[in-house]
Amino acid sequence: MATLHVGGQPLPGTFTNHFLAHLQVAAAARFAAGKGFFLTTAQRGEDGVEQTVSHWLHPSVPLGFGYDVTDDGGAHVAPVTLDHTEIEEITAAMDSPNGVRGSDGLWWPFAEHG
Repeated sequence: MATLHVGGQPLPGTFTNHFLAHLQVAAAARFAAGKGFFLTTAQRGEDGVEQTVSHWLHPSVPLGFGYDVTDDGGAHVAPVTLDHTEIEEITAAMDSPNGVRGSDGLWWPFAEHG
């Protein structure tokens, strides 16, 4: 699995190369504007219970994007083809209170009404 490092520490969560590539492009644009955003992921707490955790990401905190270069069989994986519609969706989510959904099947901490 691909990894996202925040301030030098791996962020809990299961990420794909596809998701991280799109997040990297969206985050670069967001950080260039001096803005932060929430990335919400699922993880297991110390008691083993699944939790939803919203991580505040900001330009003042270094991010590292670690991509898988080989698959389980050792073959090199293809580079990600960027989809600008997905980048726009991530960018729009950065403006929402819940932020970017970093895990599939994630339980949101609160509902948004618009």
